[in-house]
Amino acid sequence: MRSIIASFIAIILLSGGGIYMDYRDREKKRIDLADVIKPKEPEKTQLTVTVGKRHTEAFTIPERPYTFDNFNSVFMRLSDMSNEYCSGRKSFNPALKKYNWIVSALMTGCTNFFLMNDLDAYKPMAYIGKLLKGQTKDCYTVGFSQLYLISSYSECTRISAIDIDWKILQAHHSLIFNFHGIDKKYDEEMFRNIYTYPERNYGVKTFCESYDINSCRVGYKEFVKNSTKLREINLQLAFLDEIKFLATDSQNIILYVSNAIDPEYTTPKEFKTLLTSIYSAIGTTKTGYVIYHTGGGTESAIYKIKDENGFKTISVVCRDDLVWAPSYGGLRGKRYTTYFDLSKYSRDVTGNDAEYDYGKHEYKFEDCE
Repeated sequence: MRSIIASFIAIILLSGGGIYMDYRDREKKRIDLADVIKPKEPEKTQLTVTVGKRHTEAFTIPERPYTFDNFNSVFMRLSDMSNEYCSGRKSFNPALKKYNWIVSALMTGCTNFFLMNDLDAYKPMAYIGKLLKGQTKDCYTVGFSQLYLISSYSECTRISAIDIDWKILQAHHSLIFNFHGIDKKYDEEMFRNIYTYPERNYGVKTFCESYDINSCRVGYKEFVKNSTKLREINLQLAFLDEIKFLATDSQNIILYVSNAIDPEYTTPKEFKTLLTSIYSAIGTTKTGYVIYHTGGGTESAIYKIKDENGFKTISVVCRDDLVWAPSYGGLRGKRYTTYFDLSKYSRDVTGNDAEYDYGKHEYKFEDCE
């Protein structure tokens, strides 16, 4: 009898052990499965810096890829150099003397264009955002506030700021550290923490004209809200014709040039180099869009660059009646063309010359509203 009871207990214990083991195995499988189906965390935004050849020559900066973190030491060195140049204690080196005074002053950080004087800049950016709704866009821009506006209004996938003034990029560097992050909230006090000029009382009006203050604020607010969705934020200390287009799978390249392609800033040779870079970047599968804006005015134009059966074409998407702003003195109010309007650089989608005398003829282009 005892042996029968003992055998029965052994069977129960063995069965119980078997039941327990099965439960544990099932739980382990359940945990393993949870690891497999666990939602993937969003990729962190890459924060990168690149330097163009002319700046590496002028300031002996090693030409290599940088991150935001390891570029701090370069900013410190540029600050020391700038103090000597701007105070007059040191004359420009030969690599700087070959440029006109305004370019040399910008490169050394002695003159800075922080305040955006592109009035209604958000309008052509929003136009692009609507035109390419739902498509991936790598956006490049000169200027300061323009970076945050194009990111927001054009709904960019990646953004890149290009400038020859290192202090503009240092301010970007500082502001992005203040604004970029999953837990960040828009607060205008953040503008006061920019370290380009620690003694200056920065605020949103340092960067946005009173005329544009509301649309400009929206750009910054939307950037703070959505910046962690950006795949990359890139700063380029370079001339426009030295731009490095990121190697990505985005469908479109958007380049906001403001009036940086005006002859006083960009020579015909430099423009050709820029255009060649755009052609190379779009290849046969992407579409390029260049936004031009009058300096100190409200007018803009958007040009579309595309490959048509192996031939790169430039066409006008929309174009306001471009006139020189009051700051251009004797040219004030006169119509003018950009490099993109000239036939020696471009042709329209039909293959016809795109040159047109906007000063003598009426034209029928949609406004960039």
